[in-house]
Amino acid sequence: MPPLLLQPLPLSAEPPASVPGRAWVVGASAEAAAAMAHALPPDLRAEPLVGAPALLARLPAGPSGAPRGQDPGARPDAVLLDGALEDCADLCRRVRERHDALALPLLVLGGAADLEALVEAGANDRLDAGALELRAPGARAALCARVSTLVRLGQLAHLQRHSLAALFEQAPAFIAHVSGPTHVFDMANAAYVRLFGGRALLGKPLREVLPELEGQPYFELLDRVYATGEPFTAREMPARLDREGNGTVSEVLVTFVFQPTRAPGGQVDGILIHAVEVTELVRARKEAEAAQQAQAGLLQALAAQSLVFVALVRGPELVFEMTNSGYRKLFGGRDLVGKPLLEAAPELRGQGFDALIAEVIATGRPFTGREMPVVLEQEDGALEERRVSFVYQPVQGASGTFDGVLITGTDVTEAVHARQEAQARLAFEERLIGIVGHDLRSPLAAVRMSASQLQAPGALAPGLSGAQERAVARVERGARRIQAVITSLLDLTRARSGRGFPVAPAPADLDATLRQALEEVRVTYPGRELRYAHQGDTRGLFDEGRLAQVAVNLLENALKYGAPDRPVQLTCEGDAQALRFCVHNEGAPIPPELVAQLFQPFVRGPQSQDTVRVSVGLGLYIVREILQAHGGSIRVHSDEGSGTTFRVELPRAALEAAAGADEPPERARAGRSPT
Repeated sequence: MPPLLLQPLPLSAEPPASVPGRAWVVGASAEAAAAMAHALPPDLRAEPLVGAPALLARLPAGPSGAPRGQDPGARPDAVLLDGALEDCADLCRRVRERHDALALPLLVLGGAADLEALVEAGANDRLDAGALELRAPGARAALCARVSTLVRLGQLAHLQRHSLAALFEQAPAFIAHVSGPTHVFDMANAAYVRLFGGRALLGKPLREVLPELEGQPYFELLDRVYATGEPFTAREMPARLDREGNGTVSEVLVTFVFQPTRAPGGQVDGILIHAVEVTELVRARKEAEAAQQAQAGLLQALAAQSLVFVALVRGPELVFEMTNSGYRKLFGGRDLVGKPLLEAAPELRGQGFDALIAEVIATGRPFTGREMPVVLEQEDGALEERRVSFVYQPVQGASGTFDGVLITGTDVTEAVHARQEAQARLAFEERLIGIVGHDLRSPLAAVRMSASQLQAPGALAPGLSGAQERAVARVERGARRIQAVITSLLDLTRARSGRGFPVAPAPADLDATLRQALEEVRVTYPGRELRYAHQGDTRGLFDEGRLAQVAVNLLENALKYGAPDRPVQLTCEGDAQALRFCVHNEGAPIPPELVAQLFQPFVRGPQSQDTVRVSVGLGLYIVREILQAHGGSIRVHSDEGSGTTFRVELPRAALEAAAGADEPPERARAGRSPT
């Protein structure tokens, strides 16, 4: 329908009687929208909107459609557009794509566009006064007169279309009417048009616009209905249609009625076509049938195995229809099929499982239980608590409603008991080691302090003989080793409890850290040769104390197990990707069968009289845990020709992640000079 151009109305001093209704006023600014709304009659509900996007977002999709969540009745009776809106004519065209001039009248206020251009774009009329000029004499009266007429038109069109739109356009079916013996389309709803790829159907014979139906029975069926006046009904009938309008034919299934219509004289003058597509419905039904068959096969397969217990209960009394050997074993070998749940296993009464199953049936939502306790009567008649993990899966009956539950699960009693025992052992070990560590640290500290004082020049007991000095040194070394064992045990407890090794990364230089560790080891092994080499930028983010602990441990291992007359080599390097250091010693290689277990707790290398004294085999395990806490790794290579080498790598990205750094490593290292 072309836009309706309203003729100018006579003006009066006062606004004419208004018509109750709704209007949207769309301003180029909030001030303009408010001025337009204020100028309208008080009994006309005006809603101000700012800008074209606000209008298009609120505008229903069609005469009877609305955006999701919006009341279809929220469409206004008229829309007032500020002529100052950017490209007002284009906005009119976009509105007309959704509503014609009677369904949603448009009035433009002022603006530079001429009336002819606005009307061509879809506006009903234009008022010369702009949105901010409505206080001028007569401007408000002119506005109210135009709006009243537009509202009347909009309300009348809405009433006339409402019943037809509800019946015709919103019908969940394909509806059309053809007239005469050549079956000319004189009506087709949107769904019918979409079915045929949006082709223009109205006013054209069916054979002309739907040529793909040639060779199918539909033309002959329509001819017969028109000739005999007898309706025709078909269910799930195949039809090959050009649904995209591009010549590609696809098959659909339709259920339809060809109903003859009659003129006032009683003769057949046309046929009403009412159809619904059932392609997906038929496909879903066939899939459901196939799934039901597959489910039956799955149940049979589940019932045949005993690793997982399986049962099926149905009906309000939860009668067992199927159980497998695993489920019967859980219930002491009882025969359960054909009996209600609480009759077959009365000991379940009061444990809540029947209520859970009933809830799954009522809601259709599955339930998962993990390690839930259940008390069951066993074969000897005794009640025993078991732990089970299971799923209650709702099952649909023939009516499509849920009427049963498939029970699948496993008896995890032994696994739960084993875990509880392991947790109890771990807790005991942790308490024991904590007590030992606490009770031994204080006396060890006293022993080490006393030994240090006796060794210092001008000590409390001067004049020690050489033998006495060596004895004091052995006491100090022994106390230090015992302290290291206690620290290792505490670290082991922390790692095995799941808390991990705490690290406190900070900007540091690995070169300085390794030099300090090297000097500490030199004191303990004064007669051994230790070599050191460094290259590259070794600054980064790490826990100096923990990495020093790693280096000391690896160096002491090399000194203990390497050839005593050969040097131990420590090398350190850094580049943009990672920090690395290696400890190498010559001598007998590590046995191959031991290499794979070397980083496990309580695993030690080949023991000698010196190395077996105070060693519990935790050093390398703790080394690995510390490096993993930094995001790093350690590898070992050992053979007869080249000796043994431990290689540590600490990727910079992993170090930053472990540190939780918020800035790149270049900044963290900026301004620092090598130590």
